[in-house]
Amino acid sequence: MSSKISTGFEHRYRVTRVPRFGHPGRCIATAAAHNQPVLLPGSAGWHHHRSSMRGAAAVQAAWLLAVSLQLLLAPQQASAASQALTAADAADQSLFKPMFVLVGDSITEFSFEEGGWGIQLAELYKRKADVINRGFGGYNTRMGLFVLDEFMNSFGAGRIKLVTLCFGANDASSPNGIGGYLHVSLSEFKTNLEAMIKKLKSKGIRNIVIMTPPPVVDRMVRKSDGTLAPTPTQADMKQYAAAAMGVASQQGVPSVDVFNIILKFKNWQTAALSGDGRHLTYLGQKAVYDGLMYVINNNLRSISIGSLPNHMPNYREVDARYPADTFNSLYGYKINTGVQLPPPAPTPAPATAVRTWEQIMPVLLPHEADTLCMLF
Repeated sequence: MSSKISTGFEHRYRVTRVPRFGHPGRCIATAAAHNQPVLLPGSAGWHHHRSSMRGAAAVQAAWLLAVSLQLLLAPQQASAASQALTAADAADQSLFKPMFVLVGDSITEFSFEEGGWGIQLAELYKRKADVINRGFGGYNTRMGLFVLDEFMNSFGAGRIKLVTLCFGANDASSPNGIGGYLHVSLSEFKTNLEAMIKKLKSKGIRNIVIMTPPPVVDRMVRKSDGTLAPTPTQADMKQYAAAAMGVASQQGVPSVDVFNIILKFKNWQTAALSGDGRHLTYLGQKAVYDGLMYVINNNLRSISIGSLPNHMPNYREVDARYPADTFNSLYGYKINTGVQLPPPAPTPAPATAVRTWEQIMPVLLPHEADTLCMLF
């Protein structure tokens, strides 16, 4: 990016070239930051062959003039370049597809199975937002506290327009039953949920939805030592579902009452829950999806399907032969595709207007009109 000059000024000045197909603003800003004068292409003619110069004196004078001008203009150029870069960065941010992140335990993890509520959401928003699954089977809220940083650091909180939090199915495990080591007390469960919501809000994420755990079928399971132990009970799950709804209300965020949505099914134990009595069937998944969409459409209208624009322009809006104009304008800078694209089609010349006989006759001289009449 730099070149020494052979006119005796290299000890005082360092000349920075602007690449032919590079981003001039970035080069100017970089050079100005180092107090380096910038010679724009053609500004001093230094890229011409030296044989075209008439004597060393002419070369020396041209360089002195160019360097002096650049020293005067560099601050203004750097300021303009800085503004251009800021605008380009803003354009880049606007290009990012919004993200919906689904956080929770196996109720969320399994939502990406066929017919799951998460996969239905991703299907609906496929051209609007990326739906990311961060559900982990067996997780409780104590573990969930450590999940938030992973996706916020991976994607950046600025892109995240929705976070769902669905915990409680493992927190409610009976302390002396199957999965008792996953048990989290009701008071800690509420504290953990509150901490998650506050952390998301502190990062600028405002669209947060709390989803309660579903009901379960009470049953006893034989342990490896032959003794019977309970799975999470319906009575316990009801308490944790109610606690989740209470936290959502206190924190001012909407909620999906999955627990009571499932209970509305006739024979919900088999119609909405799978054979293990804890996870959702297709009908259960569809009911949860409908509940979430109701909340989005009524409480979070800024991210409803009709409020978000399509990501990237429709193909009919792009010049199929020369798409560079569309996308360069969209990004705010020239994109290096690594492929030599065909040049843009030349602009056709405007068609010559056809004039009628009545328009021609008035401008003809008398003898010209007579001549035309003789011809026709």
